[in-house]
Amino acid sequence: MNRNPLAAASLVALAAPTAALAGDIGSTLVSIGVPAIVFGFVLAIVGGAFYVGFRETKERQETLRLAIEKGVAIPPELVEGASGERNPDKDLRSGIKQIFIGIGVGVLLWFVSPFRNVWAVGAMIAIFGIGHIVAWALTRRPAKPAVPAS
Repeated sequence: MNRNPLAAASLVALAAPTAALAGDIGSTLVSIGVPAIVFGFVLAIVGGAFYVGFRETKERQETLRLAIEKGVAIPPELVEGASGERNPDKDLRSGIKQIFIGIGVGVLLWFVSPFRNVWAVGAMIAIFGIGHIVAWALTRRPAKPAVPAS
């Protein structure tokens, strides 16, 4: 009995999984690389937003410092921005924006995603917008009545 063909068939069967793994290196790199790139872009966008805010604050403080050193009258817009007080109407605007962004994201995910429950991400964004509107309603000040000029 010649065992060489059987031994050759056994070696081919044993080598087949490693050959399949060697062909999967590209798909493995894609499955690791694509999420890494997506998260990298998200991280870059968030980092860029923080950097822009930092630069605006730094430039405002530099302008205030130079104005104080030279004895120039300081514009009230610069002082309002540096005081840290928030405009309550900003909550209303951002709340309305977030509600509509949430609705848009939810509808997009409803039609695009193969999983139907993913639309809840848009609902979550819309709920954040509702929270902004509630914050606006709680912090808004009643309008002062106009004093008639005598």
